[in-house]
Amino acid sequence: MCTSDCRCYSGEGQSTKNKWAAYGNDKLKPFKRNSGEKNTINDETGETLYPLKWTNDPSLAVNTF
Repeated sequence: MCTSDCRCYSGEGQSTKNKWAAYGNDKLKPFKRNSGEKNTINDETGETLYPLKWTNDPSLAVNTF
């Protein structure tokens, strides 16, 4: 998964961002991510879950891993 600093392209009309948010926190927890806008705590492990970072400009987004 991406780092806490890299940004993903949110897609046309925020389509990519909305898709990832729809997965929900249970699907994102293994990657230490959440679907919200703020850091949260995983109740099961106590680990911090970080929100995905987004940009509307595809030239500012990371496109390789």
